[in-house]
Amino acid sequence: MQPERLPPLPEEERRLRKKNNLPVFLLAGVVIGLLGFGMNRLMTSPDSSGAGNTAAVVAPATTDHLTQSQIHARAEQFARQAVYAVRSVPPEEVQQRVEAMPLDAAAKWQLQNQLLQPVSATENIVPQTGAAPATAATIPAGAGARLVELTLWDDVAQDGDVVMVTSAGYSQQVNLMHAPQTLAFPTITGSPVTITGVHDGGGGITLGFTGSGVPVALPVLAEGQSIDLYLQ
Repeated sequence: MQPERLPPLPEEERRLRKKNNLPVFLLAGVVIGLLGFGMNRLMTSPDSSGAGNTAAVVAPATTDHLTQSQIHARAEQFARQAVYAVRSVPPEEVQQRVEAMPLDAAAKWQLQNQLLQPVSATENIVPQTGAAPATAATIPAGAGARLVELTLWDDVAQDGDVVMVTSAGYSQQVNLMHAPQTLAFPTITGSPVTITGVHDGGGGITLGFTGSGVPVALPVLAEGQSIDLYLQ
């Protein structure tokens, strides 16, 4: 038995059905477009500055990026300068500046006496906090001890570089920042101030120093590496 075939729809009825389905197709297109736009917004949501940020992209941390020629130029500049002129703290300011140093009361009193009224015997200066010098340094009587100002900063990227400054038996750790820091250190005539790299935030430890009244780009240091500054 052959299945019964339905008679073809009249031409007018077919035309009406196509016309009635048109809004459905348009609505489906709008929905698909909105879904696609929403997914794009999720993948590239704007940040506070209005720029789109792709979720998979992570901004790299700021580190020092110096070329070998720049590193070499800094080392050459430092080698050409034998002695740097720095400001000596005048006697009327010594007590105030020593009080601000991270020393215990006994060490502060001892240092003030050595700077203002040198004693006859050699004595050690031991910092209260931070790493101590590898060997104990002393300030002999009549050695020309004075308190000077050292201005240091990170002259490339502020990436967490840290140095240790050691002079006349006194050591202080300095976290380098873009903003210059002026610190007081005791010095002995003819003996250098030693700067040692403690932590490298990336790309080498970069520091600027004010010497002889002008900014100086000191050599790039590695952790544990030291340079000596001779001051006048």
